Amino acid sequence: MTKIKICGLKTYEDALYVHHIGADALGFIIDVPVDTPRKISSQVARDIITQLPLDTVTVGVILPSQIKEILHIIEETNVDAIQIHGTVNPKVINEIKAEEDISIIISYLIDKKTNITEAIEAIEEYIANGSDAILLDTKSKKYIGGTGKIHDWKKSKEIKDSFNCPFILAGGLNPENVLDAIREVEPYAIDVSSGVESAPGVKDRRKIKELIQKVRLF
Repeated sequence: MTKIKICGLKTYEDALYVHHIGADALGFIIDVPVDTPRKISSQVARDIITQLPLDTVTVGVILPSQIKEILHIIEETNVDAIQIHGTVNPKVINEIKAEEDISIIISYLIDKKTNITEAIEAIEEYIANGSDAILLDTKSKKYIGGTGKIHDWKKSKEIKDSFNCPFILAGGLNPENVLDAIREVEPYAIDVSSGVESAPGVKDRRKIKELIQKVRLF
């Protein structure tokens, strides 16, 4: 069964609803140095996470410039996993794991210019250094996810099929196209943010419920 992560959550109420309605993981965009309507501070993330049921799986989505920023967010928020965006030195993964017992997801961005061979080589380095999963998302100059745009799923499928590790598909997924994406890519999990919103940064519970029900019945 395909796992579901709902990302870009900003309030305790939305996070609790998403957990209760059946999402497998909740994503919080924390302290990223870019303009996005979905980001929250590490303090807000901590306040939300500490109130959630103990079986909730939480993911901190980050865009760090230094390893100390990563370690600070982990310690401040107590997230179960971190999803790292931006340029990542694969050796950083081992350095983080030497300090913290935490799952690490590395984001790899895809667009029309993506070279499959180069992508596979880069991802091999991440996995060799301890990445627990790879997230394939749509490349954007402006946003960290939440673009509302899909990429070439054939590229995602080819990359995913080159490895034996969990791959998470993101980028423009919504209740209307999510089953097509799952059929074509067969990912371990999907990651959805803007596709279940009524406005940028505002989660729509009807869309969340519709998407989760469709995936669960697939």
